[in-house]
Amino acid sequence: MSLQFYKPNQKSTGTACSFWRNADDNTFWVSLIKQDSWNSKTKTGSFSKNKDNPKKRAIIKFSDLEIAGVIDAIERNAEYSGYHGSQKQVVKFNFKPYVKDGKQLGYSFSVNREDKEDSTEKQNYLIGFYYPEAMRLKIYLQTILSESYKNDYTSQKNSQSKPAKKDAEDYDF
Repeated sequence: MSLQFYKPNQKSTGTACSFWRNADDNTFWVSLIKQDSWNSKTKTGSFSKNKDNPKKRAIIKFSDLEIAGVIDAIERNAEYSGYHGSQKQVVKFNFKPYVKDGKQLGYSFSVNREDKEDSTEKQNYLIGFYYPEAMRLKIYLQTILSESYKNDYTSQKNSQSKPAKKDAEDYDF
């Protein structure tokens, strides 16, 4: 199960964003896709042409600490940012209050990805979350974080073998 947000606009500069947990390996993921078109008649945008285009889509693996950082940013109305570096690319992300004309409207999430070998090869993604959307995001992230910890606990519990019975004198107290 994932949580998805679609934010198309008539300039075709919108972003779609998904958050999910892979239960098989207990990892957290975020994907962002750039909008590819706008239909003026139906006033809808499409992202489908870009879902498999690596230059128009970013997929980022988050740690449990980073998931907790986003939750904390929403709870404290603060900013949380991070950096991921690999041999091929650098990814920077920022989750912060969204302020327009001196008034906070919710939160914004931006991701900047840059190729390490070619610094002109950059992608920027930006999506906003109004307060109710941020609340949905917070609840969802808390849920997948809890599920992750339950999964870890169950795995640890199942992998532990029961120790042999020992007498009390076998232990130093």
